[in-house]
Amino acid sequence: MQVCSFSSIYPNSVVHPEVKSTFRDCTVFTPRGFLFFDLAFARFKRAFLPYDPDAVEAAGGVERVSARRKALGISIENPAGEDTTAPPLQKLTELPLPNWLAEAIRWEQLDEAATASAIQAQLLPIVLAGENAILVSEAKSGAEAFVYLMLASLQVSDQDPLTEEEPGPIALVLADTQDTSASIADAAKKLFQYSDGETTGVKRAANLSGGGSRAEKLREMTGEGAHLVVGTPKRIHDLATKYQVSLLRVTLLVLDGLDYMEPEALRELSSWIRPERQTLMFCNSWTPELHELAGELCLAGGLPVKVTVKPAG
Repeated sequence: MQVCSFSSIYPNSVVHPEVKSTFRDCTVFTPRGFLFFDLAFARFKRAFLPYDPDAVEAAGGVERVSARRKALGISIENPAGEDTTAPPLQKLTELPLPNWLAEAIRWEQLDEAATASAIQAQLLPIVLAGENAILVSEAKSGAEAFVYLMLASLQVSDQDPLTEEEPGPIALVLADTQDTSASIADAAKKLFQYSDGETTGVKRAANLSGGGSRAEKLREMTGEGAHLVVGTPKRIHDLATKYQVSLLRVTLLVLDGLDYMEPEALRELSSWIRPERQTLMFCNSWTPELHELAGELCLAGGLPVKVTVKPAG
């Protein structure tokens, strides 16, 4: 086993006191073998909404919050208890967003009158509090991608700039199909174009699946990588094993279409990413096998909160 300091790889990483993880060290399994890292020098911020133990009471109490969830057509399963789960939002303006992201939402009219949809209303306060999460919904609406792209925007804005020595991605989205990868990447690029005024520069997104040669896809990454990378598990696994994409800075892992992905491939890929990352999973159905898989993928970062969207009618 190779032993090295994480700070030798990321010497300029900022230590955030708000970080949820308490790890000092861990073993990361990479295509090159076992790497043992001291993570004290590479902590990152997961919680962008502070935990408020009085949030449910402030929203009218457990019964009123439960009634609102029922009206939205959603249900919650939280290992820590439903009364500890942040209540649904009313409007996106309740969120502490950086100026460029608030402007993007306004100009692109990503949400009419800044009123949150059912998925956004409940899932955003959960994931912005740093929780791992699962969304089970029979139909995709685009709201789920909105949630994790907002979270990705906050995480990449909060971390050190990408460099050739410390390349991206910071957010990795695994999609079940090439078409889904393309639509996610297009949405991310549309959102990231508003980050041009950031002091750390414009954020970049790259789709490593779909049409075009592999060389063209990798050129899209640049020598510093991209802040957000999208691809199918098969393509990302192939590139990672050939050392053509680095997963060592990934702090947000998204699995969009979990129920259509090969579990063993996900287990292997996730073992190459720091274990206290934040993990979000999206699927159409839920089975005991997926429950077991989700527990494995989220073990080091905390058991996930499951949000289920009830079928209409």
